Amino acid sequence: MQQSNTKKMNYGAPTVLLAYTMWGIFPLYWKALADVPSHEIICHRILWSFVFSLVLFCLQKKTTAFVKAITDFRTSATFLVTAILLGSNWLVYIWAVNNGYIIESSLGYFINPLIAVLFGVLFLKEPLRSGQWAALTVA
Repeated sequence: MQQSNTKKMNYGAPTVLLAYTMWGIFPLYWKALADVPSHEIICHRILWSFVFSLVLFCLQKKTTAFVKAITDFRTSATFLVTAILLGSNWLVYIWAVNNGYIIESSLGYFINPLIAVLFGVLFLKEPLRSGQWAALTVA
């Protein structure tokens, strides 16, 4: 069990580094697409995210779980609400970058997880360890 957790940790650090590097570069990419309407960028992003997800489901042999999830009304409704919120988030972010609000949108993406943690502590009574409090304070 210990070895499995170590393997996950070794895999997680480079993945996090890659994710944050990509998020740091994305504003430059969206700015390069300034002549393309924001809604068109979102349509492409939704379409290609769906295709990529389907490929992942097939490669991981989880198509049965996918079909089960989308045929369940409650799960589909949850996915729909989540998709609308996420799509709105993407649209606002891309619009902001394409209209010169790069610093503001970057700050928003920095503050958003901090607010989520704060809400978790205040409303859901989630406990934070001392290291997590320190990280939250430094951020």
